[in-house]
Amino acid sequence: MVEILNWDDFTNFYRNRAAVEAVVVAVRAALRMVPLGATDADQSDASWIKRGNATPALRGLLSAAAATQNDTRSKNHFLASASASAFDAARLRGFENDVTAVAKAAGFAADAADSGATGTAADAAVISAEMVASSIEDSVADIWRLVTADAKSIEAGASPSELFNRPLWHEAGMPARLQTDWARLKTYLTETDPRMRFWAEWYQRMLDGDPMDWAMQEEIALLPEEDWQAGPDRIAERIAVIRERYLAKKARLAERMDFDPDTAKFYTTPVDISRPDLLATGLQRIKDALDLTLNRGNGLNADSIEVQILTLTVSRYSHDPQRVEMDCTEVHTMLTAKFASGELPDDDPHRVLSRRLLDTAEHLRAGSEEIAEARDFSLEARLRALTPEQRAELGSELQIEEVLGEQTRQEFKEDKAAIANATGADPIYRGRLRRLVSRVARISLLARSKDVVDKIKNHRGFIGMDIALKIAAAGRWVVRVFYYL
Repeated sequence: MVEILNWDDFTNFYRNRAAVEAVVVAVRAALRMVPLGATDADQSDASWIKRGNATPALRGLLSAAAATQNDTRSKNHFLASASASAFDAARLRGFENDVTAVAKAAGFAADAADSGATGTAADAAVISAEMVASSIEDSVADIWRLVTADAKSIEAGASPSELFNRPLWHEAGMPARLQTDWARLKTYLTETDPRMRFWAEWYQRMLDGDPMDWAMQEEIALLPEEDWQAGPDRIAERIAVIRERYLAKKARLAERMDFDPDTAKFYTTPVDISRPDLLATGLQRIKDALDLTLNRGNGLNADSIEVQILTLTVSRYSHDPQRVEMDCTEVHTMLTAKFASGELPDDDPHRVLSRRLLDTAEHLRAGSEEIAEARDFSLEARLRALTPEQRAELGSELQIEEVLGEQTRQEFKEDKAAIANATGADPIYRGRLRRLVSRVARISLLARSKDVVDKIKNHRGFIGMDIALKIAAAGRWVVRVFYYL
């Protein structure tokens, strides 16, 4: 049975195994050290973060982790650069302490990912075990048991991605002393220096066993060296663009977001579908079923929210297959919930309407790959209910209605109202939340173009208004709130 308690045990175990297996365990070991950076996070003179030494260490860890998911060494020398940067950060400290050790472990991890050297991976694990044990006044053997647990998972067949999908501290959880350190460091990263917010969110997800999108992490790792050397402002900006792009991709919709330079407004354009006749037929069948269902005395009526949604769908949005699919799915879900609760009679007219809604939605997905991809139920399942504070921020952080085309503006207002008033369990909630996130992210990306910003600033309808700043603030808000996607 495998047991790793020192450098020799580590190298002996991984000698005849794939190098990536040693690297992933070494990276996880080094990640456990990050809270030690809090020992320097609130000093006024030469802190880890204020002197710019945190980014090289965190970059080294992210780069090494991303490399375990995909062999990116051939793309450029990013691992060697990340490793060198972390080692330089350690030397800048000028003396040995917890903060220096974090940077050194990150340097060894990135170096191991680059070279595939098991001994170098072991160096990262040794530093982690010794420094973490010293910090929490625990035995080194107890920290090595975490490395052993990771090794046992590898031995049992776990892939690098599967191992990262497990909590960093396993079932035992992070030691109390490190929890305190991490809370302090996280506060600094998110509040005192918001440029570092990404790193707090990235580390929290690694800690929880819920890594950010690996392709996104790889793209961040592959940022040019000149960007990393330019400092935290440049890196924060580059990462923000990447995150907005991936968020828009995650929450994609079957529509185009366009900018009209004449009106200086953003608007959506529905996608074409291969069988437009299915859309027309489906809407007519829904209208017929709705007519048969209404005013029966014990069911839906003109004041029912489901009827109001479908009436607009049939009369106003019949040209937009994405909107039709979304409304049909939403109302079908609402009807199903009311059948189960007894709020609606489970009779033939209501069942016919429910089936036709589902049929129309499924036919649209079958007729359009974009609509099918946009209906990602797994993504919607991940969407969390907004906190009361976040609901309160909807009005102040998402003030971009002035720059939206008429239909897009109306839908934006509807979505904000629905999200503000619905609970996380409400069927209407998740689809609206997804559409809002998708559209804000795409608008923010378009507004990063200087030409777009100039058109908005110089348009007679927006003279003296800080519309570009409002769009940027909205983009930052959705990335901050939905960092977990």
